[in-house]
Amino acid sequence: MKTIQNLLIASVLSILPSAAWACHDGACAHASACQGSCGQASCPHHAAMDDDHGTYFLDYADSLGLTQDQISTLNKIRNDARKAEADLTLKIQKAWMELGEAAHGAKPNKKAMEKSSKTIGELKGKMILSHAMSLSQARAVLTPEQQKKITDAHASIGTEAKKTEAATCH
Repeated sequence: MKTIQNLLIASVLSILPSAAWACHDGACAHASACQGSCGQASCPHHAAMDDDHGTYFLDYADSLGLTQDQISTLNKIRNDARKAEADLTLKIQKAWMELGEAAHGAKPNKKAMEKSSKTIGELKGKMILSHAMSLSQARAVLTPEQQKKITDAHASIGTEAKKTEAATCH
């Protein structure tokens, strides 16, 4: 029986990495705004915003005119954020395992399931906040002119998403 439980938990965990990444399961602020209007995390606006978030503006070093100091600082912010996200992801996976054990035992343990579920929610909240804070730190590294370029680029993405929203989101 224990082997079957372990196999079930392993199969659930095999799909967790994609589900555990907070921003990429529709939980980032931009996705929430988009989902509020169309209910889907896969609309063009959300996809375009994810591209900016994952790079911490480093993919745009040339077009933004980033200095070597800015690049170094942004790399550190990105790497620290990735480490924090990895730590939180592991904790979320552990909580999912505990939830599975509590739910699939000979006698399901409701109290343990509630505790694990609460832990998962709290950890996802921490991940979202950590991600938002790191993006804020990264944006603060940019000059006002560089920030304006990013703001203008985001606005144009929003305009493009609105043009295609009816066709792609509904």
